[in-house]
Amino acid sequence: MAFAGYCQVIGAGATLNGETEVKLRPEGQWADNLKDMRFFYSHPQMGRQVLATALAAITSKTHVWCEMSDDKTPYARVERFFIGD
Repeated sequence: MAFAGYCQVIGAGATLNGETEVKLRPEGQWADNLKDMRFFYSHPQMGRQVLATALAAITSKTHVWCEMSDDKTPYARVERFFIGD
């Protein structure tokens, strides 16, 4: 199931292979109607950009716009990720 919407970044960090792991809480609900936090990975070629965006969002207490093609699979890939409220 695809997801596109605003999320709060709860945490973010880099992995050894250049990806970024982000912990997100959606505004509203996921497709399975659970209000919770989930972990996602960036694509390897977007690792630095996602990490920088996530840290800026945490610091400024701003939400991010996040798009992914699969929001049900743990550690699915984030496809678009930018700051916006």
